[in-house]
Amino acid sequence: MLREVKYHCELESNDFKQTGGLRVGKRVEFKTSNEKLLMLYERSEEALKNNIKYFGDKKVLIEGGGYFNVWMETQPMGGEMYWKRDPEIALNNQLIFLENQREDGRLPGMISYQNGNIIPCFTHLQGFCFPYHAVNIYYLNKLKKDYLEYLYECFERFDKYLWNERDPNGDGCLETWCEWDTGEDNFKLLEGAPHGWSNNYPPENAGNMPLKSISCMGYSRDGRATLAEISEILQNGKTKYWKEKTKQVDDKMRSYLWREDKGAFYDRDKNGNFLDCLYQGNMKAMYFGCFSNDMAERFINEHLHNKEEFDTPMPLPAVAINDKYYYNDPINCWSGQCQSLNFQRSIRAFENYNKFSEITVVAEKFLKNMYNQKFFPQQFDPFTGEAQIGFNDGYYGPCMLTVLEYVSRLYGIHINRKEIYFGCISDRGESEYSQIFADRKYELKNNGERATAYIDGKKVFDTDSGVRVITDYDGNIKRVINIKEHSDVFTVCGKRIFLQSDESIETSALDKFYIRGNR
Repeated sequence: MLREVKYHCELESNDFKQTGGLRVGKRVEFKTSNEKLLMLYERSEEALKNNIKYFGDKKVLIEGGGYFNVWMETQPMGGEMYWKRDPEIALNNQLIFLENQREDGRLPGMISYQNGNIIPCFTHLQGFCFPYHAVNIYYLNKLKKDYLEYLYECFERFDKYLWNERDPNGDGCLETWCEWDTGEDNFKLLEGAPHGWSNNYPPENAGNMPLKSISCMGYSRDGRATLAEISEILQNGKTKYWKEKTKQVDDKMRSYLWREDKGAFYDRDKNGNFLDCLYQGNMKAMYFGCFSNDMAERFINEHLHNKEEFDTPMPLPAVAINDKYYYNDPINCWSGQCQSLNFQRSIRAFENYNKFSEITVVAEKFLKNMYNQKFFPQQFDPFTGEAQIGFNDGYYGPCMLTVLEYVSRLYGIHINRKEIYFGCISDRGESEYSQIFADRKYELKNNGERATAYIDGKKVFDTDSGVRVITDYDGNIKRVINIKEHSDVFTVCGKRIFLQSDESIETSALDKFYIRGNR
C-alpha cells in the first residue's frame, strides 16, 4: 500500500520560470574555442532533451538509452544535475520517488508510466543515488523547510525498512537479495541470483545470495548521513542520533567488509565468506562516503592507479581487468566494461575525499574519448574506448549528464549547498561559462592562462588556471584548491601561492602561503 502523502510546491521565483520574468533564455551557457569540446557539449545538451517526458502532470527526466523509466540509481541524481537547465524537472525527479513510497517505508526501485498511470516497481532496490541530491534541491530551488521535513520522514521510513527486512540474522550487515538490487546487470558475481525479488525473505539456492553487501550498506550509510544533515538544519534534536547511526554502518563496514590485506571492500557470501572480487562497488562506497580517508587513499593508489586493475586506457572498468569475474561483454554488462553511470557517480566519489585532481584526469580522458563517439552509450570498452551500444538508442542520460557535469567542474560553475564551485582549468583555449541562480548571473571567463569570475557583470576574483575556487553566493572566496595532477604556483587575486595537488587553503591563509609561493 502506498502512503497517501504528497508534497506540493509552487516554483514562483523568476529563477524557476523557463519563460518570462527577469531572466529569459538559457539558464546555463558554455562557449569554448575548443571546437570538439563545444560540439560535444552542444550535442549532449540537445540530445538530453529527448529524455524529458511527462509522467502524468510531472515533467521528468527519464534515464534514456532504451530505458524509458525513471530509476532510483540514476534519476534523482540525474535530475539534480539537470537543475542547471530546469529546476522543475530537478524537483520532480525527487518527488516522483518520494510520493510513491510504500507504507512500510520501501521506495520504488523504478517507476514507469503506462496508459496514463504511474506504476511504481518494488521488485528490486535498484541503487540509492538519492538522499544527497534531494537535499541539494532544497538549496538550489530555495524551498521551505517543510520539504526537508518531508524528506526526513521518507528517508527515516526507508532506513527502518532496510534494517527490518535486509538484516534477517541481525548481524548488522545488510544484504543484497537479487541482481537488480544493485542495478549491476550481468555481473558474474551475481550469477544464479534472481533478477528481481519482491518477497520479504531472502531467496534460496540463488548463487551467492543473500550477499553481505557493500551496496546496501552504502544505501543506509548515505541515508543516515543525510538524516543527520537534515536534522541539523531543522534542529529537531535528532542530529546526534543519526550521526551515531551513521557511525554504526561505518564501523561495521570497516570491520566486516574491509580487507586490510587487499586495501579494498569486498562482499561476503551467504556463509559469511569473502567473495574475492574487486569491482566498482568500491567506487560506490566512495560515492556514499563509506571509506575513511586512509582507506580511500589506499584504494585509489593501489587499485585505481593500477594499470593491471582499473587504470585502463578508458578508465574505471566495472571489474578489475585481472579479476576472475572480469568479462568484457559489449551488451549491458557490469562485469567489465566502463559504465557511464560509474563516471557520473565518480564525481561525488572523488569530491567526498578531496581528490579533485582525479576528477580532472578522469574527466579529460572521458571527454576526449567522447569526441569520437557518434552517440551517447551506456558503456565503453576499457582498452579501446569504443562505445558499446547494447540496448542504447543513442540517448543514454548518464552519459550526456556526465559530459555536462565534467564541463561544469573543469571549465564552469557548479552550485552545491551554500557554495559556488568555479572550475578554472584551461583546455589550452578560451572558454566562457554562465549560470543563472537565484536571479543572479554567475560567469567564468578563461583566456587559457587566467580565469575571471563575475556576478551580474561585477568582477569577484581572478586566478591562474588550474584551480577550483569555492565562494559563497556573493562571490566571497572561501577556499582555493589545486585540481591539477602536480604541484604548482598560482596567482590568485594578486597573491602568489604554492599548492600541492589537491591541496586546499582557506581564504584567511592566503597571506601565509605567499612565502611558500616564492620558494
